Amino acid sequence: MRRIGDGFREGFPKYERLNMVEFELKPYRKQQNTSDEELFKNLEEVWTKLGRQPQYRELRKPLSRYSPKPYNNRFGTFNRALTEFVNLKNNKNPVVINQPIENATQHVEDISKREIKQNIPTKPISQNSNKKPLQIYGEPIDFRGLRHAPLNEQGVVFIFGKVCKELGFQIEAIQTGFPDCKGKYLYDAKKNQWADALIEFEFKAANFKDHGHDPTQCNFIVCWENDWYDCPITVIELKTEILKLAVR
Repeated sequence: MRRIGDGFREGFPKYERLNMVEFELKPYRKQQNTSDEELFKNLEEVWTKLGRQPQYRELRKPLSRYSPKPYNNRFGTFNRALTEFVNLKNNKNPVVINQPIENATQHVEDISKREIKQNIPTKPISQNSNKKPLQIYGEPIDFRGLRHAPLNEQGVVFIFGKVCKELGFQIEAIQTGFPDCKGKYLYDAKKNQWADALIEFEFKAANFKDHGHDPTQCNFIVCWENDWYDCPITVIELKTEILKLAVR
């Protein structure tokens, strides 16, 4: 569950094929030999029908000719397959979730060129004392007023509040109970149709399981780092998403 640079360009530019992971799936045996081009073509067809980026659970017949399984096994995760697809079609301009292909216009800022990234030390500074500092900070990111990456769930909530609209969400309530957040997400851009969004915030996606949450009662996990690659619900990894958004 992410705007594309200048829309799809004509033709298929050359790209580096990822190594295929061997797998055995009896219901999808015919999908094992499917080419990257066919998988990407299917993604484009589904995306166009929906008017937005398809979600993991939406890849099923009759909407999709292929299940998520061949994408997971070819590219490692479904999200990575989406990224490869968008990079291919937009000459390596990344994608932002929940935006229709034809309306995606925002360019990606090359964060690696920021001054904040140019002078970051690569080795820790030795100290005479073994006493732990009173405050520990995440890596420098300098994103819209936040100097450092979050180290906890509270930081995830802070960043999401800054980018939720650009990611296609309208927020109605934040609460301490499960799920953490309730709102709407852009379901069909062409028809301007919205659907309920039940969001749980986690620092790492797998914390959702550790906390004993029920995935049937939530349809989005918003986290800083996605370490749950076969998650049954949509995971939004902010660490990746903010790289696709211009600093404002």
